[in-house]
Amino acid sequence: MATMAQEESRKISERSLAGQRVSREKGVLYGNGNIFGYTRNKLTKQFEIDPDQAETVKMIFDLYDSGMGETLVAKELTRLGRKNGVGKVKWDAGKVSKIIKRKNYLGYTVYCQSYSNNYLEQKRIKRDESEFVYVKGGFPQIISEEQYERCNAIRRSRTKRLTDEKGRTRSFGVQQAQNVWGRKMRCRCGSPMLRHRWRTNNAGKPIYGYECKRHHDTPRIRLQNEQGNPTPICEIKPVGQSKLELMASKIFERVWGDQREIVLQTCKMLDACYKPDADRRADLMKAKDDSIQLLQQQLDDLVVVRARGEIEQDKFLQRTIEIQQQMEALRQSKAQIASEDYNPGRLDMEAIEAALCEAVEMHDGLVSEDFIDLFVSQVTPLSDSRFAWCLDFSPQPTVAFLNLAGQRKYTTCSMDSKLHFGPFADEEGHTIPFPGSLRR
Repeated sequence: MATMAQEESRKISERSLAGQRVSREKGVLYGNGNIFGYTRNKLTKQFEIDPDQAETVKMIFDLYDSGMGETLVAKELTRLGRKNGVGKVKWDAGKVSKIIKRKNYLGYTVYCQSYSNNYLEQKRIKRDESEFVYVKGGFPQIISEEQYERCNAIRRSRTKRLTDEKGRTRSFGVQQAQNVWGRKMRCRCGSPMLRHRWRTNNAGKPIYGYECKRHHDTPRIRLQNEQGNPTPICEIKPVGQSKLELMASKIFERVWGDQREIVLQTCKMLDACYKPDADRRADLMKAKDDSIQLLQQQLDDLVVVRARGEIEQDKFLQRTIEIQQQMEALRQSKAQIASEDYNPGRLDMEAIEAALCEAVEMHDGLVSEDFIDLFVSQVTPLSDSRFAWCLDFSPQPTVAFLNLAGQRKYTTCSMDSKLHFGPFADEEGHTIPFPGSLRR
């Protein structure tokens, strides 16, 4: 009897899966239709937009797209008194995250979000987002494709998926560094570099330093080692931000070089090689005259057709007004071309020169953070005095090695004469790959 019951359960499972596939192909909606932003029409069985809730959904995406985190968005919604799906002014990061992840707001019906482990136990297991099945539904979308993709790209960049000891994959929030050095620094052991406020100078300016996370956790790691869980300890010491700025200035001078003169020469070459099209104005004037002549011919033909009685007076007047408006627009355009202020695509060389020179300018002896963010992929301390800078100055990944000597305000910086291309190794021979994922 047990065998027969199992066989019957298997057949039921197969029929159910087959029915689900047919339902997906037809776009049948599952569940009670309780999706925030929509209401389900009982007659048509389709989703319809709930105006008030849809406005809240748009607000959530707009706030998140502007740079707010999920918690800040939830606080802002509470402050504004926006109601959630059950009519209460109560929001948290979890509710905001679920709304941002929902592709229903693009007009899609989502299937296969979970499955049964087998036809005997029938234990529901949640699928990963990448395994969901999306079918374009017959209901309107609330959010544009572009904004949805932007927001979810931000969400993915702020999360990290880790597998626990039981093999379960879970998502955890990742705090993004708000300063450029926190984003670029990466220890040779692979750990991120944490920023710490060391002190405040005489001018009241805070002085920061960056320390390897594994080095920072050394006491805890040593305790784990004593308990029989061996974990390597990082010996790289913290590095002050002033030293990073000193190395950045050295790279600016050495690799980037005196680019102002190159920029000026480039602008002069562009200006000399640019040849304005002397015949362009005459060609445009002739094209306008031809168009006016063609419209005049249409107007004459229209008069003949009206005289024969082949067109009604109302249509004749309407078409006549349209043609006359088009002719007047062409005459105004022709007058603009003939004016002295007309410039057929001339390059503004002064504006180009000013923008390029500003891009390579140092202020207060420091390289701008925008420059570092654009041309530096990663900074890796190989030892307490030697650093590897992964640069984006050229199409080919480039590494510059810099050396520090001295202490505090007497620190000096030197740079190896040759640049390295591709992956590199530290002083102990450990290969450190170039951060290709950070390449733009």
